[in-house]
Amino acid sequence: MNKILFPLLIIVCLFSYSYSFALEEISFPDATYVITENGKCIEKDVYNANLKLESEKKKEESNDTKIKSGYATFYGSTGKFEGRKTASGEKFYKKLMTAAMNNVKFGTKVKVTNLKNNKSVIVKINDRMGSQKNIIDLSSGAFKKISNLSAGRIKVNVEVIEEVKK
Repeated sequence: MNKILFPLLIIVCLFSYSYSFALEEISFPDATYVITENGKCIEKDVYNANLKLESEKKKEESNDTKIKSGYATFYGSTGKFEGRKTASGEKFYKKLMTAAMNNVKFGTKVKVTNLKNNKSVIVKINDRMGSQKNIIDLSSGAFKKISNLSAGRIKVNVEVIEEVKK
């Protein structure tokens, strides 16, 4: 009889003790139990939770591949390219929030963040770059939003916001 009462008494004590807290976890070697506000004991599936965590990590890693670090410059401040066609066929205007970038589709929107002052701008890719030294060339209007033109070249993160599906 004592063999049954003692474990039962422990369980009752645990329930009454944890009932005073909003949410309490009790861990055993094989499982974790959560006692809710209304006193119900729910078993958490630790193994499935770990599998979900792993899949979330993989998803975050795949999103990280869309963020690139490198240098940004600008073009178009002299007016030399004003009104000319870009590689995408659109006309270039230095005040628009556009950029030239290789290896992404035209029309893709990217967020460019200046790593020195944390200012960001969202631009549409409508041109290609000739130089491989930088990862993006911003229109002078877009560059002004995140830095002074006198900087010339800045360290940035480029994150794909909206990719064109063509």
